[in-house]
Amino acid sequence: MNNRERIFELAQRAQSLNQKGQYFEAKKTYIALLKLIPNDLSLLNTLGLLSMHLEDHQDAILFFCKSLKINLNQPNILFNQALSYKRNKEYDLAIESYKKAIKYKPDFFEAHFNLANLLKDINQFHEALINYEAATKINPRFIDTYNNWASVLVELFEFEKANKIFQQALQILPQDKKLLLNYARNLKNLEKFRKKNKFQKYFKNPFFHFFLMTRRA
Repeated sequence: MNNRERIFELAQRAQSLNQKGQYFEAKKTYIALLKLIPNDLSLLNTLGLLSMHLEDHQDAILFFCKSLKINLNQPNILFNQALSYKRNKEYDLAIESYKKAIKYKPDFFEAHFNLANLLKDINQFHEALINYEAATKINPRFIDTYNNWASVLVELFEFEKANKIFQQALQILPQDKKLLLNYARNLKNLEKFRKKNKFQKYFKNPFFHFFLMTRRA
């Protein structure tokens, strides 16, 4: 059997095993095929995705890295690489891969959204806000973006701004239960915040202290 026949036979077997859900055996067969065609981008990416499916993120990263070394301009592969880095808790590398994916595909909604979520999770709130805003411009009808965007503003005690984001989202989906619940909670937070600020303004006023002293006298 010559090389071409061997490649065809292994490719057919791997595809068949993959379709049957025999993912581990399919991966072993694809690796055998990779030895014959080591620079095949499609094969490297298939092995990366298959490794992700098997939750072997270290292997997935390895295959994606090899693929990107051949051609970096692959936004979808950079995105999948970022997912693997994130699941491997390598957050800085995940952020870097998301940013590269966005560089090559600026309107990549999922990359902006996932990057914002990751930045939110590691408390990099200001950069998260930038990416949530970018995501809504690309896909203004995805409600989770607004919810997450507003939740970051709440973390920063920016209740007024969060209110505007909720109102913007409710124009798109006025009956969304999760959105309505979060909006109601934010209104309560806003009311408490305003009362607290009002009291602090009075407390800082020297005439307020003079008034208290005269009352005590």
